[in-house]
Amino acid sequence: MKYLVMCEGPNEKAVMDILLEHHLLKFSEDDLLGLVTYHARQIATSAQVRTALNLYPGEIRILRIGDKQSDALQIPPGYQSKIVSVEKFCTKPELEMLLILSEELEQAYVKVKSKMRAKSFAKENITSACIAKASGPPLGCARSSGKSVRDEASVPTFMPMDSIAFLYG
Repeated sequence: MKYLVMCEGPNEKAVMDILLEHHLLKFSEDDLLGLVTYHARQIATSAQVRTALNLYPGEIRILRIGDKQSDALQIPPGYQSKIVSVEKFCTKPELEMLLILSEELEQAYVKVKSKMRAKSFAKENITSACIAKASGPPLGCARSSGKSVRDEASVPTFMPMDSIAFLYG
C-alpha cells in the first residue's frame, strides 16, 4: 500500500515536504505514491496524480491536506477499487494566517483584513525567501534586521501540529 498525499495549495505541500524531509511523519517518501506529495485538489484535474495512480497497481490510502473542510474528493470510477481510504486533515486556521503570525505581521494584517484575504496579504508581504521550501532549512528566513525568524527549530512553528496528529510518529 502507498500513500497519496494531496495538498490543497503550495503552502500545504511545502509544509508536508518539510515534515517528510525531517522524518517527522509516520511514513517516509518511500511510502508515497510516486515518491512525492502532490499539489492537487481533485484526481480528475491532476494529470500527475492520474499518471501515478495508473502506474501503481496496489492499494492506495489518500491523505488530503487543506483548509477547506467542505471540499469533497471525487474519485473517478476507474480508481475506486484501488483506493482503500480517504482522510482529510484540515489546517485551520489557514496556513497563510499562521505565516502572518509567525512573521509578526498580525497588526498590519488586521488593518486590511476586511479588504484582503490572508493568502493575498501573505503573498504581498512575506518574501519568497521566507516561504517554506523542502530543499532548504525550514523557514530560516531573515528579516530586514538580519535576525533569523526562527532559531534552531527543525519544524516550522506555524504548523498546527495538533490538527493532523495522525500523521506524526
